[in-house]
Amino acid sequence: MSLISDGELLTPPQLAKRLHVSHSTVLSWIRAGDLPAINYGIRGKLPRWRIDKKTLEDFHERRRAKPPEPPERRRRGKKTETKFFE
Repeated sequence: MSLISDGELLTPPQLAKRLHVSHSTVLSWIRAGDLPAINYGIRGKLPRWRIDKKTLEDFHERRRAKPPEPPERRRRGKKTETKFFE
């Protein structure tokens, strides 16, 4: 299930509502570079951020919890003789 349809751009408040987080959380992700966004604002004025579908899918994939790697099993092997002085 996708949060946005193809071609749709979301504003940070809209995305925050869909992700059930605060608007400031989405802005902090953008400022930190974790969530790439497009600035449609006019130079010198406040930014008008927009987030597209591909960017959001990549963001979700990076933040997805991955199962831990199983620990490497220790195996009993042949005992090797260490020669210090030859």
